[in-house]
Amino acid sequence: PVLTPIPDQAIRAGNALTLRAEVSDADRPVNRLTFSLGADGPAGARIDPITGDFTWTPEKSFGGRVIPITVNATDDGTPALSAAQSFKVTVTAVNELPVISALSDIRTPESVATASIAFTVRDAETPAEKLLVSGKSSNSPLVRDADIQISGTGNNRSVSIKPVPGLTGTTQITLTVADAEG
Repeated sequence: PVLTPIPDQAIRAGNALTLRAEVSDADRPVNRLTFSLGADGPAGARIDPITGDFTWTPEKSFGGRVIPITVNATDDGTPALSAAQSFKVTVTAVNELPVISALSDIRTPESVATASIAFTVRDAETPAEKLLVSGKSSNSPLVRDADIQISGTGNNRSVSIKPVPGLTGTTQITLTVADAEG
């Protein structure tokens, strides 16, 4: 048997890769061919032994890696002959959005800064100490963005908010957590 070369592939982690391995065999009478994956086949990869249809959905743990895969085709002749074709799959990592814990609404007397309000941040790919937290006021005359003070390190953070002296009103403070990819 002769396997047609399989071009290298690129896929995003979590997406399905499907392709069909093509083979020819000059033996007469025609032998029955069986497809299989080599020992380097990644976990979860499958090839239909009759059709050569290959499927694989790489998990997130494969992100950022290049995975070699070998497809084998073996005939049922005597002696049994086989062919192998290798290709590489570049798996692009998935950037999960970082998460910030929920915060309750608060009130503060006029011209009085809030007490420190604790919250947590986390991200699947980025260490917590590398996460950036920022705050924005929907009413900047009442609370300037510069008066939203974020502190803490790692997963445990806090915010304190200082309104402009002498003003009253309502504002919505939006806290945003970002990883290196924004």
